[in-house]
Amino acid sequence: MILLGLLSGTAWAESTNPPLSPPELIPATDHNPEHLSMFVTQFFRWLLDNDLRYRNTSPDTQERKHVLKEEADTIKKSITPPLRYHYEQNLRGLEETDPLFPLGDWEDNWRNTGFSQIVTLQDQTATLTVSFPPNQVRDLPCDTPFQFRVLLKVYQGAWRIAEIQDISDEEARF
Repeated sequence: MILLGLLSGTAWAESTNPPLSPPELIPATDHNPEHLSMFVTQFFRWLLDNDLRYRNTSPDTQERKHVLKEEADTIKKSITPPLRYHYEQNLRGLEETDPLFPLGDWEDNWRNTGFSQIVTLQDQTATLTVSFPPNQVRDLPCDTPFQFRVLLKVYQGAWRIAEIQDISDEEARF
């Protein structure tokens, strides 16, 4: 098992960007806005990092299998079953938009620059905004960040991501 861990990180560790750790779940009793924001920030940074690692590994290798397994395990524990259903439907090509990262295109540096902040916090739900720096992917003004609205819900004793909505265009209108 240790050898697999060493082999799986070899190519990525040789780069200047070591792999990011998956987010840790936050217990349902924890209502600290900073903890919830860090969970969401870490999830998105990890998601982008994991996709970058996947693209930088060769097909049919142990390293790629490890990246895919980490993705499956992390997503399964970090999101609610309804969102996971949409994610799996998207993987099968049955839904056009990726429910976890609706933008599709992104820049490699976003794995280090994405951040989130609490908008509302209640007993069993929280809404956050996740922001990424502007880029040339869309026809938005150059200084407009890309943003998602993220709904967290308590599920099986922990905060989990229940919904993700791209609000970049909404913000650009105002």
